[in-house]
Amino acid sequence: MFSLYHFTTAVVTTNPGFVWRSKDCNDVLTCEGGGKITKATSPCAANTKCHGVGDNNMKCVCLPGFFGNPQSKEGCQPGIDFPGKICYNYIDQKSGKNKTECVCKEGYVSDCKDCLDVDECSEGIHNCDLSREKCVNAAGSYKCDCLDGFVKKGYKCKADKTRKCPDAQDNCKKAWDQAKKEQLCSASVAYRQCLDKILLENLCPKGPEYPQELNDADASCINKEPEPESSNGQPGEPVFTSWTTFNDCQYKSGDCGLGTQRRTRQVVPYSDKRKVRKVAKYEVEESRVCFKKCPGMKAQDCPCSCVCDESSPVCGAIGPGKAKTYKSECQLILEACPTSYTAIKLYDGPCSKEDGASNRKMCAAGPRQKIMKYDKVKAGRRCVGEPVMIGTCQNMLCEGTSCNCCRPLEFDYIQVDVNCLSTDKKAKPMKSKHVYMSATKCGCTSLTPEK
Repeated sequence: MFSLYHFTTAVVTTNPGFVWRSKDCNDVLTCEGGGKITKATSPCAANTKCHGVGDNNMKCVCLPGFFGNPQSKEGCQPGIDFPGKICYNYIDQKSGKNKTECVCKEGYVSDCKDCLDVDECSEGIHNCDLSREKCVNAAGSYKCDCLDGFVKKGYKCKADKTRKCPDAQDNCKKAWDQAKKEQLCSASVAYRQCLDKILLENLCPKGPEYPQELNDADASCINKEPEPESSNGQPGEPVFTSWTTFNDCQYKSGDCGLGTQRRTRQVVPYSDKRKVRKVAKYEVEESRVCFKKCPGMKAQDCPCSCVCDESSPVCGAIGPGKAKTYKSECQLILEACPTSYTAIKLYDGPCSKEDGASNRKMCAAGPRQKIMKYDKVKAGRRCVGEPVMIGTCQNMLCEGTSCNCCRPLEFDYIQVDVNCLSTDKKAKPMKSKHVYMSATKCGCTSLTPEK
């Protein structure tokens, strides 16, 4: 049953054909122009509900666990569970035919035809703390396993102090057992210093255990040997604790841009108070450049990666394409700064061969770069152009339904000169041009017709 009446809201009267639902979703209203609106009673169908905020924004949506076209009279249907996807049937509103569509489950993405498991680890779309965790891909998901020396406590990996203490003491004991066979007194000094290092590094909550045999060795060595020194009477080399972790980045201005991080270590004294050479400041204090891109920072304002002063390799990626080894995390972040991409650190250390060859294929990270060379035979001529690099969204992946495809949203035109040489006696050589459409931005769109 249709009715006709006037409506004066400017948004509606200036947009003939605009369709919306009433606040309770029971009526479908259409602007016919000239301030006239038609109203048709059409409440939300089975397994749907009315949802929205404000005037002209109400719509019927599927209830949780149901799928299909909530605007159709059939409403939504229960989904059929398949590995990696949930499929449902619906009636195409244009053709009237029954069709099937699938929704990719969390952790799965579309290649335009089906739902595939996405490797969150190689794509860098995980939440693992790579300083203490390793990302491990799983079907439809991933997990963060603790690195050696860390244990899971709640949802986080924390330093395994329960093993660090006994392991460190065992290493000191093994070195002592070996060295005391050759020179007891020198071995006792090294053993005590090894335990003192554990104390300074706070590896044992109650401190390391100093065994009685060490005290007995120290007592028997008093006045039996001259003060140990290195050759030629020169002071000995100092022994250091391990470096602390780098502190948070201290930015030069505000909370972004270039900054500095620092870490320290200590000198472990010898128990026999032997002389050691003077320690330089750089041996106990280290700093490195750090960087965080400021909101709205333009490419020309990004610092050169040459300011990075640390050599600590990381495996990472900038946008789509192969992961590669960067000299440091600083270099990775700074090289990403002039681009529209986010630097993805996969893990510390050089890339393995497997990771170096993997591609980041999520559509939002596109376009990826591809070399194209025009080479075609037509009308008795072979036409060849110079190789050119273009942007493409092909073979990149999308979230959502199995019919979602990665397509260019924006692109540039790239023109190349083409030389056409004759392949038979009748055709004459000629010159031509070919234009490529090079994607500059990718986005996911559905191949499924409107339901």
